[in-house]
Amino acid sequence: MKQPARGTSAHRKLYSICYYGCLFFSIAVFTPNILRAAEIVAPDQSGNVGRAPSLVLTSKNHPVVSYYDLPNRDLKLMICNDPLCKDRPSIKKLDTTGMVGAYSSIQLGKSDKPLMSYYDSTNGLLKFLHCDDSDCKKYSISIPDSGSTAGKYSSLTLDKNGFPVISYYDVSNGNLKLLHCGDAKCAEDKLKNISTPDSTGDVGLYTSIALDNTGNPVISYYASNSGLRILHCDDPTCTGDESPNITTPDRGDLGWFTSLILDANGNPVVAYYDFTNGDLKILHCDDPNCAGDESKNISSPDTTGYAGAYLSMKLDREGHPIISYFDATNSDLKILHCDDQNCVGDESGNIKVLDSSGEVGLYTSLYLDTTGNPVVSYYDFTNGDLKIVHCP
Repeated sequence: MKQPARGTSAHRKLYSICYYGCLFFSIAVFTPNILRAAEIVAPDQSGNVGRAPSLVLTSKNHPVVSYYDLPNRDLKLMICNDPLCKDRPSIKKLDTTGMVGAYSSIQLGKSDKPLMSYYDSTNGLLKFLHCDDSDCKKYSISIPDSGSTAGKYSSLTLDKNGFPVISYYDVSNGNLKLLHCGDAKCAEDKLKNISTPDSTGDVGLYTSIALDNTGNPVISYYASNSGLRILHCDDPTCTGDESPNITTPDRGDLGWFTSLILDANGNPVVAYYDFTNGDLKILHCDDPNCAGDESKNISSPDTTGYAGAYLSMKLDREGHPIISYFDATNSDLKILHCDDQNCVGDESGNIKVLDSSGEVGLYTSLYLDTTGNPVVSYYDFTNGDLKIVHCP
């Protein structure tokens, strides 16, 4: 048992996970060189900002980040004007009504228009923001689910039409929920589909969503009564007559901060945090539903101290996981590049510390530029800054 002692710095940092932990990202391919010096910038230092960032890159490799402004309780959006975000970026407060902006998840629509799901903590609502242009000079905000206190741990993806598909946690009932919008702005109530595909126990925390090749959602999440769960819907809205496929491939107090990607065969790959042992873990299923003990491969590639919280994952062109995460023992930002698809090889030489200047590396969000280099947004706890690192 490697739980940090109460009152220690590691304990405080790990328990701060409970309020803001969320990571949601999509697949890309690259072979990174993480041995050379990385470029680190702090583009927003205006107070205690940068918690729970969600990062994407434009077609020009410019970072776009949604994040939470803690002192003002606002949703913020930063649009960089260059790949390294060294030129003065555009920073906007998009929603300032109450305490809003936690658990944000961002994607880019057509013409690099930012789209965001996030949580209204004041009213307990899921919100969706649609920018009308790439600079987000004009935008609209909708409240697609107002039926209960729901919207934490949202994960956003887009279907083939560019319509939002969002997984999230229903706080009132302790359920996993799924929203499939019928329009790009998620404003038409009659076109929305909201389902509750898992209501067994307290389930749906730390969701991460992807769509299979037929457009059916696949979701990883944490079930407080059992561990890591994976759901594979039988239809795009998860409302068909057939029951969804739900498995619990790893049991215990684990499954925090899930980050899900589908491999080239449509099989789930999930990175997650084992809170009991303080370890980073990776699951690679051998079938799309991750059914049966013989169909899963589980590894723990970093067991040194308490490492693996606030993680984010992508796959390289060979399907090998690359993960950014927080080392709570040393208060560092780390990145791991696995040697194989199941991450069971000798990874000791492929774990690098990207930033160790203070308590840094919380709430990581990893993306890849068009040349295959990783870009990570994260929170500098010491200075209260939003930071971005670009690996060469």
